[in-house]
Amino acid sequence: MESRCPICEQECGSLSELNSHIDTAHATPKTPPKRTMKVDLHENSASFGLRPDSDGAGEGDTVDDRLGRAHWKPPNKGARCAQCARALSVKSGIVNCRRCGDLFCNEHSRRHVRLARATNGSPTNGTNGSGRGGRSPSPRKSFSSSWPVYDSRGVWARCCEACFQGRPGAAPQAFVRDVSGDFLARRRAAAETRALEKSALQRRFIKLVDTLTDKKPPPHHALPDWPDWPDWQADASASHCPLCHVRFSLFVRRHHCRLCGRVVSGAAYTREPAPACSLEVPVGVFLERLPALNYAPHVRTQWSALQSSPLAFRCCRVCKDLLVPKAPAPDQDEALAAACDELVALKRSVERDLAASEGSAKPDFPAALGARTRLVRHVKDLELATAKFRSRFFRAENGRLVATQSPVVVNNIYRMAVAFLQEALVQLKATEENGGSGRESGSSRESGSGSKSGSKSGSGSESSDPPRLTLRQIRELREALMVTSEQRFLVQKQVEEATRQRHFDELAPLAESIRDLDARIEQLETELGEHAFA
Repeated sequence: MESRCPICEQECGSLSELNSHIDTAHATPKTPPKRTMKVDLHENSASFGLRPDSDGAGEGDTVDDRLGRAHWKPPNKGARCAQCARALSVKSGIVNCRRCGDLFCNEHSRRHVRLARATNGSPTNGTNGSGRGGRSPSPRKSFSSSWPVYDSRGVWARCCEACFQGRPGAAPQAFVRDVSGDFLARRRAAAETRALEKSALQRRFIKLVDTLTDKKPPPHHALPDWPDWPDWQADASASHCPLCHVRFSLFVRRHHCRLCGRVVSGAAYTREPAPACSLEVPVGVFLERLPALNYAPHVRTQWSALQSSPLAFRCCRVCKDLLVPKAPAPDQDEALAAACDELVALKRSVERDLAASEGSAKPDFPAALGARTRLVRHVKDLELATAKFRSRFFRAENGRLVATQSPVVVNNIYRMAVAFLQEALVQLKATEENGGSGRESGSSRESGSGSKSGSKSGSGSESSDPPRLTLRQIRELREALMVTSEQRFLVQKQVEEATRQRHFDELAPLAESIRDLDARIEQLETELGEHAFA
């Protein structure tokens, strides 16, 4: 049974075909929902986008219109961020804080808070009316009545960092207790106590100096009666040293400090390196550091003689540190940096001379001879600078070298200098051998030409005398001999150090180095002949 479409009168073969035709050809098309672009002239391009109007509300229901824009600061050509003073542009962003209305860049307006329009015409919460933690509100007084307020049921709005931190409940509600007053009181009391102790020590030192330097002592004793001095501690009451906490014994003897009267030991008996607990201090040292005290007239009259006098007394470490102020020490870092710069400059000179001496194809070329001479001189200067650095920044303690300051830095600099010096001496040795072979070949050529001329003239002698050395060659060989001898001395010191520390795995290469150096010294002495050192 054929059917006809009631709309277009098209014939269809069946009822199902007619229904399908009506659904496809005559159905009402569905209109998609409108999508609008909410563009804010004061926002940056990152906030542009399409948002569906699900509620069908007009422009009057946007977040900004709900909160109001009357308090917004209008942008101008020279606008800057109110927090970082950065020039505002489309790239950096021009954003108004929905809370205070000031202009900010994108970086300082990323926070969001819940806000609602003020109903009473003035801000009801926040710090100082703007939630800025003490920042004064906008100078536009007419705009302050329409500022939004914080509301937990309000709309989410963009704000600045200060308004975000100024929202209610943002500050941590922690218990704070200011103890600065107690600390200052304790510190003041400690400083006063220390000043009183220092004043008492100064008076005792003045009395001690007056007694020791008096030219007319009592006839029955030459020194003062120390046990009669105040605060003189009895020997039986002290079993341990109060500074190093070592028990007194036959080997750890008791000593009394002549200023405070305490019983202390004579040295620091601890594993850690520490100054002595007490020691004999010359009176002249204290007089030189304390010239403004109220000394007796007879001390003032013999002031210069007392400073060089061997007169001394025992003083503990605590009294010395409290009584004598620290001397203004020179800047050690500058001295270390200057010494390091000197070693680096000599290192570069040696490297430059090594490259010049090795790059020459003719060993006897004048430029190569000058380069080798400069190389020997710079190597010797580097050796002297290294020895000076060792004597300046190291001290001998229990048979080993200990850095006096910045141990890590000083040890690394010294090791670098010694390692480079050893490598430079090895290369200098190779350069000397190459130069010696070149000189020998040149002398053989000269002797060959001399023999040929002699044979032509009728001389039949085949043997020739050894070539005579010039003054320059003698100077070069002597300098090489001195450098090699000094290197042997350094290697011998390393052998002794390795033997003392039981580093037996280092003895074999060091012994081989000594044999090579001895062979080189013997070779240089043979080449010098009668010109060698006596």
